[in-house]
Amino acid sequence: MSGLSYYAHKYLGDQAIALGRWMSLHTADPTDFGSTAAEVPTDGTNYARVDMAGKMSSFDSSSGRAVLIDNVDVGPPPVGVDWGLITHAGFWDAQTGGNMIMSGPLQTAQDITSGKQFQLVPGQFQIGKTP
Repeated sequence: MSGLSYYAHKYLGDQAIALGRWMSLHTADPTDFGSTAAEVPTDGTNYARVDMAGKMSSFDSSSGRAVLIDNVDVGPPPVGVDWGLITHAGFWDAQTGGNMIMSGPLQTAQDITSGKQFQLVPGQFQIGKTP
């Protein structure tokens, strides 16, 4: 079976980033069904999905991937609240609820405990074609 060309990955990827601009954080794979079961809860946790507008590069036509180009800082959780080990991120079409457009594992999982901020720095996160 044939795969998508790099051009198609760029075109579709750029559309997906525009559509799925809200990043969620998860303690397990949200799967292709877009499960929110392992998403960090919002009630009393100082967590909300991150507006990713302008934080990702366009998809590269040579690699078929987009790269984080700006810091992502979330939290920290308040005293006495732990988010757990954040292993995955999802991209959604809404700040709450909505439909998951894509998801994937983080390059490095982060254990977010009370008072510790979740952070990604430029280059630390990529989405798109699997090498």
